[in-house]
Amino acid sequence: MLNPEESKKRIILSSSEHKDYLKRFHDLDWDTVFAAGAGYKLLKLIIGEVDAYFLSKNTSFKWDTCGPQAILNSMSGKLLNFKETVKSQFIEINYADNVRCNNGGLIGCRDTKLIPSLLDALL
Repeated sequence: MLNPEESKKRIILSSSEHKDYLKRFHDLDWDTVFAAGAGYKLLKLIIGEVDAYFLSKNTSFKWDTCGPQAILNSMSGKLLNFKETVKSQFIEINYADNVRCNNGGLIGCRDTKLIPSLLDALL
């Protein structure tokens, strides 16, 4: 678990994430953690080892995210569509559209108060 007294936030990403996003998080003093698999990254978020999860690409599938999203929602967290969120439309991942891929990437957080600081890094 994260130490609540630590001010530096941790974000989990894929090692193949775009370098410009990595630099933005670094410039805003976020610690970056790398792991493979959307489900594993979301697990790390759920259990509190990281503060946020970010994926800019369309490389995860809804079967990877549906269970973890339900758990995040029960904890008052969110799993959002990255591209829609940067347009200031906080759109959660939708499972009713018959699309298998999470088009638009992902932003996940346990605490929705982190969304503005995440957006600072992404815009």
